[in-house]
Amino acid sequence: DGDDEGDGDSLGYDADIEDEDDEDEEEEEEEHLAPADFAVVISIDELVSPSEETEPTIPPPSTDT
Repeated sequence: DGDDEGDGDSLGYDADIEDEDDEDEEEEEEEHLAPADFAVVISIDELVSPSEETEPTIPPPSTDT
């Protein structure tokens, strides 16, 4: 009768719409990932500064002569 728009699905459900939603979800998840060439920069102070709870493992040099 020409009133029915769509691909003949009696429920009016279009499978292509769900596929597009899935693709959008995948793209959103990928946005949270760092690019492969991304580098994390850690300052040298963080690498060499002992925490307050840590005791030195090597004693300081003796000043006795």
